[in-house]
Order: sequence, then structure tokens, then C-alpha cells
Amino acid sequence: MALASAQFTLELSRGAMLWYQNRVIHLAGGVMFRLVFALCAGFSLVSAHAQAPRILQQPQSRTAAVGSSTVFDVTIDPGVPDVRYQWRLNGGNLDGEIGSSLTLSNVQVASAGLYTVVAFTESEAVTSNPAELQLADVPLVPFSDLLDDGPSIIGATGQVQGFNIGATPEPGEPAHGGRPARRSVWATWVSPDIGGIVTFRTAGSGFDTVLAVYTGSSIPDLVEARSDDDAGGFLTSEVSFHAQPQTPYHIVVDGFGGASGRFMLAWNVELTPDRLPTFAVEPNDQTVGPGSDVEFIVAPLGNYTWQWFFNGQLLTNETSSTLLVRNASADNVGTYVCRAADGGRTGATRARLEINYNDLGIVDSSAITTEKFFDTRLRTAQSQIKTTGPRPKTVAHGFSGTQIFSTLGSTKEPGEPNHCGVAGGASEWFAFQADTNGTIYISTDGSNFDTVLAVYTGPGDDFSTLVSVACDNNSGLDGKDSRVAFAGTAGTIYWIAVDGANNAGTGQPARGSVTLHYRVVMPLQFSAVAYTNASGGRMTFKISGTPNLAAAIQAASLDSTNWVSLITNSSSTGTFNYTNTGINAGPGKFYRAVNRF
Repeated sequence: MALASAQFTLELSRGAMLWYQNRVIHLAGGVMFRLVFALCAGFSLVSAHAQAPRILQQPQSRTAAVGSSTVFDVTIDPGVPDVRYQWRLNGGNLDGEIGSSLTLSNVQVASAGLYTVVAFTESEAVTSNPAELQLADVPLVPFSDLLDDGPSIIGATGQVQGFNIGATPEPGEPAHGGRPARRSVWATWVSPDIGGIVTFRTAGSGFDTVLAVYTGSSIPDLVEARSDDDAGGFLTSEVSFHAQPQTPYHIVVDGFGGASGRFMLAWNVELTPDRLPTFAVEPNDQTVGPGSDVEFIVAPLGNYTWQWFFNGQLLTNETSSTLLVRNASADNVGTYVCRAADGGRTGATRARLEINYNDLGIVDSSAITTEKFFDTRLRTAQSQIKTTGPRPKTVAHGFSGTQIFSTLGSTKEPGEPNHCGVAGGASEWFAFQADTNGTIYISTDGSNFDTVLAVYTGPGDDFSTLVSVACDNNSGLDGKDSRVAFAGTAGTIYWIAVDGANNAGTGQPARGSVTLHYRVVMPLQFSAVAYTNASGGRMTFKISGTPNLAAAIQAASLDSTNWVSLITNSSSTGTFNYTNTGINAGPGKFYRAVNRF
């Protein structure tokens, strides 16, 4: 038996991609068989080559007084037609700010921060250098890297600014708001003689802040009063709590994922005996299978009234401390908020719901998306640590899977790429680790908005070290979903970003429910090929491919245009044997194995 050299061809067309490998088998008596491997994945790849906008004059940093006005502007090469703009603050899109200049009237503390503008065309986008708005009349305080050396900030109301550049965590320092300490700095504030509700906020900071407030005299003795990551808007933080009279509180400002720069800290006290609602138990993020019943539970520390919300919308008659979501589907994914009220005071807690399943109906309850890349990066690192407790929300594995999630409320981070040359602004991240070599197929088919899809590898210490693997905009089944295919390597973690295309009028990114499909396909292979004259001619061979992915054996005579399916089989190992009898010797016969999905 002699084997001809393998031949490979690739055919690309809208909606179909076929991969062939031909092996010609010559047997005694002039009998010839051709074995053809084919992978029918339904993919099309589109490549666009358009001129990217070129920035001639970057936006310049400004210093302004509270109550004044200031302007940022950018100059683009006029040789690039149809350029559009989107201004951002700390990476988040500013509604309606879609011109070549940005005017800020009546500047406030919250107006400070880092401004950028994205200049983009239909297929290319470029982000400007950041320009900082500084405030001239807000006092600068030397926050300390050490809790014991933290300066005092005084008054029932105030606002200061500081820096956390070069700061480091102390030994034993707690995670602030669930985030490991990275660039933390400290100050101390003593509450007034009469207790009340105090609010601290970092709005106006130029980076993604994490804010926490503690009582206690040293790092080991700290007791958290409240912490927060993003409640202040544009990646800034805000906390409120009831302060006891004449009590020292340690305020720590940290940078999410090690971010650093200039920050603002403002506070005010409302002198009142009222207390804000608090929770002994808060609901957990959950990933469930389709059709599951999901229960979100809160445990109060008081006699409160309740109201649940879903993706910002009030849920009628959902007024208890427990929320039951029945028969979960794509319509139910998103963020659930429980608002507790005690008289005129309110507090809230939230949790996310996502759906996951694979071809066998198995659910990976640990798979979940995050709005921030560093959260995905952190969870990926945690997945490498063996623990005896519940498995953390982390990286997905397996030969196939589908994750359904929402991007409603999602934003973008400073320095985040413009995925696939699209400005976007409402991204979610998902981590997938390939367990074997093979072709990886990822798509957003079935999503309910115009998606943008991008895949990266690391090291991923920050956005600058991400390596683009594949991206797509609009190659999906409906012309708005996205699809990519690329050669995957076992053990490699792939970071998947899903964003939304921008509205031509407002510049805002599309948002909605994402159906993200991921699959690893191993090459189909023939082996143990044998032919005998028994039973009127018998052909046997073994097919090896992807576990639990159906492979169809097809045959054709004389030419390879009229294929007839002989059997379709799915094996848990990806391997099965096939025998075809009643084959008379003749000029030739063709066999092929086909994966379809």
C-alpha cells in the first residue's frame, strides 16, 4: 500500500469554510480509494483594509478652577474621510460628546480626571493620548504609604487631592473591596461630636480607584466600615455609612489593578441619628444552566422594606428579601439589584446572572464574564491555585461551551484596545483555556445586538502586553454578530473581549444580551485503513477527531461531487471504527469524514 502526499486546500465564502485533506490509497488489483477530511464550520472571514485616522495635534492637559470653563480639542489629518469622534473620561464614553472638541462648563471636582478622544471610521479607530484636567483650588494632601503615618483630614465637609504613584501595600494589609492592595495610600479623619451619615467619594480622580474606610489602630486590627470600587461613576468610588461620634476612621485610596495617578477625595457629613440599611448576607453572582431556577437571597441587619430591580428596571411585586428567577433564559441574564429601605434611608446590593452549557448539557458554574480585564486576569491566576473551598469564578475549559451574559451597564477601561478597530465602549471579558491543540472557533451568533469580538493572549500584565490573536466585526450569521477561527495551543489562556458597535448618531456602543460560543476542534484523521475482497469487497478504517463532536462518514464514486452519508457517529473519545461492505473493485471510490456544527 502506498500513500500519496497530503494535499490541503482552503475555500472561503460567506457562511461556509471547508478544510480538506486528501489521502489517495492505492490497493492491489488497481483499486483506488481517496480519503477526504472535511470540517464544515459555517465560518466566513472578512478582511478590511481602510486608512486609519491620524492625530496631528493631541489634546492638551488643562488646569481650571472650580466653576470655570475649559476646552479640550484634537486635530485629525483631513486626508482621512468620514472621521467620527467619541470623547471619554477615564475610559468611559461621554454621552453626546462626538465632536472634535469638548467643552466643560462650570467645572466641578467630579469634572477632573483623564480625558481621551477616539477618532474612528467604519473600520479603524485610534485613541488619543490622555489629557488631564487638574483643579487649581483643591488642596494637595500628602497621603501616606503607611497607615500609621497617614495625615489628618478635618471637617464635616471637605475636598482634597493626592497621589498614589509609587505606593505599595503593607505586610498583612487587607484586600480593599475584595481587591488585593496594590497602590494604597492612607489618611485619617475624625468624625464630629455628633454622629451622622458620612459619604466619601473619589469622583474626579484620574484612574480607576478603590476606596475603603476602616476603624482600628493598626493593620491587624482593622475593621471595615465600608468599601467600594466603582459606585462613583467613571471608575471612581463612593461609600456611605453611619459614623460614630468622635471616632477616628482610616481612609485608604488604592488603584484597581495597580493603577496610579492623581486622585480626588471629597466628603460630607449629614448629622442625623438615622442609619443606612446594611446586609448580613449579600447575593452571589451565579452562572447556571438554561432552564434553571435561580434564587437570590439577602439577609438584613434590620427591619427593612425591599425592592428588586433587573438591569435597572423595577421588578413589579418583587418586594421580599428573596428573589426567585424561574426557567432562566437569555432574557434573564444581567444584573439584579436589591434595594433595602429603612424610612427614608436606602442601601443596595447587587449580583449578576449568566448562563453556561456545553454540547452535552453540562454547566460550568465557575465560568463568568467581567467588565474589567484585570478582574478576569486575577481570576485566571486564582484558578491555578488549589483550594479546598468552593471553586472560584474563573477560566472556562472544555471542547465546547456557550456563555450567555449581558453588557447593559458595561463601560470601557483606560488603555483598553479599540477591539477590531471599533471604538466601542461597553466591553465584557471572558477567559478560555484550551486543553488540547486544535482549531478554536468563537462566535457571538444569537446575540441581540451588533457585537464586536476580539481574542488575545498574554502575558496580559496590562493592556500593553496583550497580543491580538483574532478579531471580527459583522461576519456572523445575521451580518451583525461576530466570528473568528484560529489555531489554538494546549494550555494557552485566551482572553475574549465582546464590545458593541457604535451608533452613527450618538456614538454610544450597542449593548444587550451576548451569546458567546466557543469550541476546540481537533483535526479529523484516518488510520488503520484496510481493504479485502471478503463480503464482496470490504473497506475498514478508524476515524479520530474531537470527543463528543459528531463526524459523518460519506462516500462518493468516480468523482467527489455527489456525496452520500453512510453513518454519523459521536464518540466520547473522538475515535471510532467503520466498515463498509459490498464494495466492488472499480476505477475508484471516495470517502470523507465531516464535522458539522
